[in-house]
Amino acid sequence: MFFFVCLIIIFNCNSMKKHYLLIINLFFFISLHSQNTYIPDNGFEQLLIDISIDLGPLDNYVPTANISGVEDLNILSNYNITDLTGLQDFTSIEALHIDNNPISTIDLSGNPILYDVSLTNMNLTSITIPNNSIIAFLDVSNNSITSLDLTGLSNLQYLNIENNQITDLDLSSKLNLNNLNVKSNNLISLNIKNGSNSLLTTFDATNNPNLACIQVDNQINANAGIGNYSSWLKDATSNYLEDCNTLHIDNTSLLNAQVYPNPIAINQILNFKNLETNFTFSIYDYSGKLIDKKNIKDNYYKIENIATGIYFYTIETNTNLFTNKLIVK
Repeated sequence: MFFFVCLIIIFNCNSMKKHYLLIINLFFFISLHSQNTYIPDNGFEQLLIDISIDLGPLDNYVPTANISGVEDLNILSNYNITDLTGLQDFTSIEALHIDNNPISTIDLSGNPILYDVSLTNMNLTSITIPNNSIIAFLDVSNNSITSLDLTGLSNLQYLNIENNQITDLDLSSKLNLNNLNVKSNNLISLNIKNGSNSLLTTFDATNNPNLACIQVDNQINANAGIGNYSSWLKDATSNYLEDCNTLHIDNTSLLNAQVYPNPIAINQILNFKNLETNFTFSIYDYSGKLIDKKNIKDNYYKIENIATGIYFYTIETNTNLFTNKLIVK
């Protein structure tokens, strides 16, 4: 539109001098802005001025040549940035760290070699991640994200989504994952059965009251806390299963269940209260070996033929599964 307006002006000029002057100005304008990146957010541009990528003053444009080779971008102070338009021209960026800026959406589609991403303490509600992204470290903690599509992140090793509003998370294809923090979300579904749970040495799924089942590689070892599972953290109302689809688990019905006394002595009666009249009771030792399994109809179980030590028991009904520690003294 600007080009046609200029042509109309040119044809209405009465002198050849004005004609040439307007043509020169037109091509100068086109050439100037074709070499610049549009940065509409003054806070974003001010940051680029402060780190000498832009020379100023604030004019909503930054020389593209100055940003195309940037490898690390750290926005760790509050520049009151709300719009990251222009980020797509940071084509060489490998690390992006932003903290404490009121940004609600971010699109990383124009940053193909991003490896380390930290977007924390903001107003993020959505993040767009391209397919075949090589991002290995992703921290989006303390935001307002409700869903997170990680399909394209085959290289993901570290994920921190603490304090968001995410309800479902499937990490079954993340074979390199070694650090996972999903604490304080609204999770109702979490699948980390990826065949590589042995790599996952740091895991925290606490403060997810609606998360009844966590799908894992080895439910016996996970529930017994064996190996790297020993450091995993979850709510007491969550259980580890190899297939969360086998039971429609609703642990809210077991919140009032009582299993007592605990600790318990050998040859003493273990009592069950506030449970269904028919359920399966199993005891595992600390290595995950099944010690005993019985169908309980009379709400009690006698501790016998069991050595003193620390065990784990499970209570399984048609619709529920509950796991806890049992101390035999």
